[in-house]
Amino acid sequence: MTRVDDAPIIERMIATFIAEELIGDPGIDIDVEANLISDGSLDSVGVMRLVGHLETTFGVAIPPTDLVPKHFRTIRLMADYLARKGARPRTPPDGGLP
Repeated sequence: MTRVDDAPIIERMIATFIAEELIGDPGIDIDVEANLISDGSLDSVGVMRLVGHLETTFGVAIPPTDLVPKHFRTIRLMADYLARKGARPRTPPDGGLP
């Protein structure tokens, strides 16, 4: 199970992916409590790209029944969901923080 102290790392990894890959602005600071669906940061295609990234990065399977706003509305909700699924942040090959 993911430790509580992993949550900020998971949140940062999700925020970085969304900023860089989905929004296209690596300098943007995304509030972990921001509603990404209603503010337009995530659309249906973005959610599917994000899910693929989360499954690969954290080694979890996200079933279609879990693709609901209560799990993906905010970065904090995503990190909590991943923690319940037993996700662990991977350490990059250089040994630094993800």
